[in-house]
Amino acid sequence: MKALGAVWILALPLLGADPLHIDSGARQMLASPDIAFAMDAEQSGVAGIQLGRLAAEKGTSPELKQFGTQLADECARLDRKLAEFAAGDKMVLPQVPTAKDQSSYEKLARLSGVAFDKAYAKQMLKRQQKVAKRFARQAKKGKNDQLRELASESLPAIEQHIDQLKSIRSQTS
Repeated sequence: MKALGAVWILALPLLGADPLHIDSGARQMLASPDIAFAMDAEQSGVAGIQLGRLAAEKGTSPELKQFGTQLADECARLDRKLAEFAAGDKMVLPQVPTAKDQSSYEKLARLSGVAFDKAYAKQMLKRQQKVAKRFARQAKKGKNDQLRELASESLPAIEQHIDQLKSIRSQTS
């Protein structure tokens, strides 16, 4: 990560940017896996809110609708905690999902009925397993106490989501 950050700093003059005028948030992000986690978690949370609301709206099974509502609520809580962290560090976290999550949302939004339920459960199970790995890594190896604690506190809910999605997926197969 540090090598990549150094490459970007060295490439900035080639891109017309002055490396001495990078804002402090950009410098921190380039140097800190904790800040990268916070940014990733924020984007994941924003996507979780959107995807949860989509499931609550379009799901055909009561379990999927309930899961969607729960996911959106829990991601909104995480978003508030990340906002507190960011405010304390005078940073602005991205308030948009990643391009990949946005694409997933758009594909799922075009589906309906049982096809939606199946695709949603499959896609979200993979997504939540990746989220669990990132949060477990942060909980174990993070340097920032606040982010390490946030990741650790969030893991049980993420693991519960995985269990719920496995159950929903088995019901829709």
